[in-house]
Amino acid sequence: MNKLPNFKLKLIDDTEIKSSRIKKTILFFYPKAMTSGCTIEVCDFQSNLNKFNELGFKIIGASKDNIEKNIKFAEKYKLKYPLASDKNK
Repeated sequence: MNKLPNFKLKLIDDTEIKSSRIKKTILFFYPKAMTSGCTIEVCDFQSNLNKFNELGFKIIGASKDNIEKNIKFAEKYKLKYPLASDKNK
């Protein structure tokens, strides 16, 4: 299994996650909040969140959008998993 590169992401709850701390986590990237394709993607993870949790996995979604836009995105779709800002790509 390949190792993740070292990185830090700021989450919408104003915390930070480091790649070295990601264990049993599905980290997915979406290009831009509030677009049709990305909305489908984040809502699909939301719909299947219980299945992932039953398997012991956490979900984190990340985009290059700023924290404020990701907060609005999460609130609009009532996401129960964190989103992160990856401004440095």
